[in-house]
Amino acid sequence: MKKIILYLLFLPFTVHSQSYTFTKSESIYTQLPIIERIVLSPDIAWENITKNADLGFDMNVFSVRTNYLSINFNTAQFLARMDSFTVAFSMAAFPNTNIIDKNFNKQNNPQKNAASTVSYFVTGETGNRIFKLEYNNVKFGTSEDKDSLFYQLWYNEIDQSIEMHFGPSNVSTTKEVLSAPGNTLPGFDCGIMLFDNKNQKIIEQLTLDGSIDNPKLILNKNGYLDNFPTNGTIYRFVRSTTGINSILQQEKQINFVYPNPVAQNITIINPFIDAQARVQIIDITGRIVQQTQFSNESTNIDLSTLENGLYFVRLNTKEQTQTMRIIKQQ
Repeated sequence: MKKIILYLLFLPFTVHSQSYTFTKSESIYTQLPIIERIVLSPDIAWENITKNADLGFDMNVFSVRTNYLSINFNTAQFLARMDSFTVAFSMAAFPNTNIIDKNFNKQNNPQKNAASTVSYFVTGETGNRIFKLEYNNVKFGTSEDKDSLFYQLWYNEIDQSIEMHFGPSNVSTTKEVLSAPGNTLPGFDCGIMLFDNKNQKIIEQLTLDGSIDNPKLILNKNGYLDNFPTNGTIYRFVRSTTGINSILQQEKQINFVYPNPVAQNITIINPFIDAQARVQIIDITGRIVQQTQFSNESTNIDLSTLENGLYFVRLNTKEQTQTMRIIKQQ
C-alpha cells in the first residue's frame, strides 16, 4: 500500500483538489509536552510495532469517519482502519521503508534502551480539539545511523483539517539514501489515501510532487518530493466541504432550519431521516459556539445567548453533511 502525507503553513500558496485544499507555510517546531503526552513506543529499542491512538473525537477523511489511528511503525504510515476502508497518511517517507528506533540494530545483543519515542497528545476544548502525534528522534530503516527524524501529524476537530509539521531532522541526501537496497523510486512519498479493503484498490489518493518549497498536488497518481522538508515546514490539507472559507461556496439549498432570521429559538429538521444527527452552530471565525446531538426528526436550540450576526448551522449524519447560514437578530 502506498504511503501518504499532509502539512500546514501560513499562506505562501494554495492548491485545490476535488476533496481537499493544500497549503504550505512555516512556523517554529515545538515538541509535545513530556508530562502530558501518551507514549506508544516501548522502552527497548524497537521496530515493527503497531499501536492504536485514541483521537478523542471523530475525524472525517475522504468522507470516512473514525475516532482512532493505528500507528504502524513498520511502514512509516499512520492508518485509520475500518471494516471496509483504510485511510493512510505518509509524512515524507522513503518508499518501501520503515521507521525504527535510533538505537535499533538487528545485531544488537543484548538489546539497547530506546532512544526514540512515538507519542500523542490531545489539546483544546470540545469542538476545537487537536490531536497531535509525534515521532521524536526516529530514523528510516534504510537511512544512515547519523540520521534523525522529528515530525508531527495534527488533526483539527473544528475544520477536519490535517497538518504535517516537520522538525529539526537530519536526513541523508536523496541521492545517497534512495540508491540504498529497496529504494528505487525518485523521492520522498508524501500524501493521503483512501483504500478499499474489500476490493484491494485505491479509491482516492492525494500526493505531493516536486520541490519541497513549492510542491504540486497530484490527484490519483504517484508523486515524490525532491528532498526531506526543512525544519519549520508545515503542510496542511483542508476538506473542501468544510471550513468557513468554503461554507458559502459549498452551501446546499435545502432549508432545514427555521425561523431564519432568528431571535431566540431555532428548530432543526433532519432531512436525511438518520437515526443519529449532530448539529453545530459556527460563528464567522470558524468557532463552534454550540453543538448537540439528536435522534428524532427535529430538535430545538436556544440561541438567545449569542450575539447578533451571521452564523452557520452544520448538520452531520453518518452519511451526509448539510450546512445552512442563519441570521441572529433581536
